[in-house]
Amino acid sequence: MNGYRNLGESRAGRIARMVAGMCSCADLAELEDRFISDALKVLPGDCLAWNNWAPDWGTLLSGRLNEGYHEEFHHRLEAFGETVGYHPVVMANQFHATTSMVMKLTDFQPASKFAGNPLYCEVYRHIDSRFQLAFTPCHLSDRRVLLTLNRNSGDFSEEDREGLHYAGMCLDGIARAIEERQAMGRVWRELCAFAGGRTGIGPFNSLGDTDLRVLAGLLKRRSVSEISASWEVRRDTLDKRLGSIRERLGVENNRQLLSALAELRPAVPGGDRGPA
Repeated sequence: MNGYRNLGESRAGRIARMVAGMCSCADLAELEDRFISDALKVLPGDCLAWNNWAPDWGTLLSGRLNEGYHEEFHHRLEAFGETVGYHPVVMANQFHATTSMVMKLTDFQPASKFAGNPLYCEVYRHIDSRFQLAFTPCHLSDRRVLLTLNRNSGDFSEEDREGLHYAGMCLDGIARAIEERQAMGRVWRELCAFAGGRTGIGPFNSLGDTDLRVLAGLLKRRSVSEISASWEVRRDTLDKRLGSIRERLGVENNRQLLSALAELRPAVPGGDRGPA
């Protein structure tokens, strides 16, 4: 694989399929749950942590670990806060580097020495974390997602390091798509509220993306025949969709619909695309 000299195609395929299966997640919370639940089926480690940090790294917003470790860790949050500064990557001032590469704990401190580290003594020994890989693949609008793979026996290989990086890159694409969907959903709800308030008809939030594009075409004074021709769909198919739109908006005919929509003409966006 390009850029991954040690990651085998079979393992990469399993990782890609695992993450691709999360495309249907409704929001980032569900994505977090699914990743925590499934990732150790294709990634090495005993304990997997998903930590949400503030974009400026100033605050740990929340953290989740896989079953068997989550409660154990959260019983020690205060101790973690007091000792996290002893983390070898933090002490080496390389924490921010996890946004571009996978950081391996033993690159900075041998496991034998880490066994005497206050962070290990107070927290990490309880989550099987004498060895660790850390990577921050996702920088979203409200958080940075830091992933760590942890285990107590045997260091991680270069293939393991590349596997976490590849999984993170796949995850980043899914997370960004979910965040974009959520943002578009918020815009759509605001638009529906605006349109309903301006026209007095509704509910607009009962309409889908294609319905919106039909209305956008009508708002630009295009005829139904022109819209059907530009989209390369049958006129009767478009008429059926318009009938459904009228029913949901509570208007009797296209003339009433166009009269109501005339109130929105100053706010019409420029694009006119066919059905997605």
